[in-house]
Amino acid sequence: AETGHLNITDEELLKLYGELYTYSAYINLQTDILETPDWFWDNEDLEPVYLKTAKYLDISKRTAVLNIRLKTLNDMYAL
Repeated sequence: AETGHLNITDEELLKLYGELYTYSAYINLQTDILETPDWFWDNEDLEPVYLKTAKYLDISKRTAVLNIRLKTLNDMYAL
């Protein structure tokens, strides 16, 4: 950080960039973390418990923070 240069190759940088993209895609597209899982279609009586637990654990806020951090890292790698 003192010199403004990373001590990694372009190939390593691209791998890190791809890894960040993969994490972001997994969190936002492939998990049920941002919405109520399909399992609750068959177990509607338990959905309120899930929603209260998700609210208690601040799932949406934590996901938003994680997305901001991933975007920040992505922006840093893009420099």
